[in-house]
Amino acid sequence: MNRLACFLFAFGTLGCLFLISPVCAIGQDLSGAQRRERCENNRRYLADYDRQLEAIEAKLNLTMSEEELARAKANLSFALNILQWGRNENPAVREEQVAKLQELSTLYEFDEQKNCPQGFKTYYYDCMTRLTDVIRRRIEPAKQANSQRNELYEKRKQLQTQRAVHQSRLDELGCGQESEPAKSGCQGFAGTWKTTFGTMTFDRSGNQITSSYDFDGGNIRGIISGNGRTLTGTYTETSAKGTFTFSLAADGKSFSGNWNRTSGTRNPPSGVWSGECTSP
Repeated sequence: MNRLACFLFAFGTLGCLFLISPVCAIGQDLSGAQRRERCENNRRYLADYDRQLEAIEAKLNLTMSEEELARAKANLSFALNILQWGRNENPAVREEQVAKLQELSTLYEFDEQKNCPQGFKTYYYDCMTRLTDVIRRRIEPAKQANSQRNELYEKRKQLQTQRAVHQSRLDELGCGQESEPAKSGCQGFAGTWKTTFGTMTFDRSGNQITSSYDFDGGNIRGIISGNGRTLTGTYTETSAKGTFTFSLAADGKSFSGNWNRTSGTRNPPSGVWSGECTSP
C-alpha cells in the first residue's frame, strides 16, 4: 500500500472514530434490534418536535399586523360606544349601526342568532356585552403573541433545524419511509394539485408541508399526521389568515378539507377546500 493510500485509510478511520460521521455510523453493522431501536428513538424526537412546532404555529396564528390590530381596536371602540350609549335615535344612523354590528358578527364569528335572538335592531345589553367580549378576546391574545413574535420565529427555526437532523438520521438508517403509509397518486401529500383556491405544489420536508397558491397571494404551512392521511396547518393571504385541515383519499389522488378564517376581512369566515392530484 503506497503512502497516499495509507493516508486516506487513516483519515477515513479517524473521521469515523472522532468526528462521529452519521454516514460512517450507519455503515457499521447493526443488528435488527439495534436498528429498530435507533429508528424508534428518532421517531420519538420527531413527534416531540412536531408537537412543539404545532404549538408555535398556533401562537403565530394569533398575531396581527399593526393595521389589523388598529382595525380590531376601532371595532371594539365602536361596539363599546353602543354598549354604553345605546342606539342612535336617527333612523338612518341606526340602520348603519346595525349593518356594522352584523358585519362585526361575521368578522369575529359571533353567533348572532344564539346571542341576540331578536337581532341588533333591538338594543340588548347582554347581546352587546357578549360581542365586545368576543372582540376583546381576539385583541388581547394578539397583543401578547405580537410581543413574542421574534422569539417564536427563532424557536421555530431552531426546532426545524433539530427536526431535520433526526429526519436525516431516519433516512440514513433506512427507516424514514417506514413511518409513512403506502403511497399512490401524488405520493401522499406531495406533488402538484388543482385545488379550490388554485394550483398548489407541496414542498415536503419530513412531515412538514409548505406551498403557495394563486388566490390572494396565499401560502400554507402544515404538518402531516402520524398515519400520513391528514394535513393540518395555517394559511396566510393578503387579506386574511386562518387554519385548514386536508384529508387524503384512500387512492391518494384527491383530498377533501375545510378552512376557517381567524383574522382578516374575507367572507365567508369558513368553507370547503379540496384538491385533485395533477402530477406526482
